Amino acid sequence: MRRLIPWVYLVLAAALVRLPSYLAPIGRDSGVFLYHGARILAGEVPYRDLWDHKPPGIYYLDAWGSCLAGWAAYGSWSSSGRWPPRARSTG
Repeated sequence: MRRLIPWVYLVLAAALVRLPSYLAPIGRDSGVFLYHGARILAGEVPYRDLWDHKPPGIYYLDAWGSCLAGWAAYGSWSSSGRWPPRARSTG
């Protein structure tokens, strides 16, 4: 038990440091990925019904994340391996 206590403090400190990033708005790229993911979930097909210059994998990944986490930035963060989320630039 004594060996576990420092790890608990470390995890709590890391969560506290990351807390502001949960309130940060999503960036432009993440917003586009989430939008395309939502359109894919609505039955649209990339490059036929909507277009962007990036490969389709990221859109399907965000569609999958949105299914897991609901329509939220958490879907994008969880599906792209950025969990817990980092604060991102919006400009």
